[in-house]
Amino acid sequence: MQWMVIQGVAWTTMLIQFSKDGTLIEAVEKTFDGDHPCPLCCAVKEGQAKRNQQEQDEAPVKKIDALLVSVSRIVAPPPDAMRYETPVFVKVAASPKTWWQPPRV
Repeated sequence: MQWMVIQGVAWTTMLIQFSKDGTLIEAVEKTFDGDHPCPLCCAVKEGQAKRNQQEQDEAPVKKIDALLVSVSRIVAPPPDAMRYETPVFVKVAASPKTWWQPPRV
């Protein structure tokens, strides 16, 4: 995370410096083309490379084997589930009248 913050500061500084000598478009091109790195950009690149190397040296090599098994089954509901029940109808009472009625349009 700290390398991203430092890189952001470096790019901002480069944009300001390059925009003094030319247009903003030229400053953006020079900042991000990789041909004009500042000392801070070089330090960030070296720091990231060292961190990545340390992580690779510290991390033990682990090999994960995956086993994929294909299982085919026919899924069917139990025979009792296929029985149909007679529907039950329930009479719903009408809503009670209220003192307020919505306006008619």
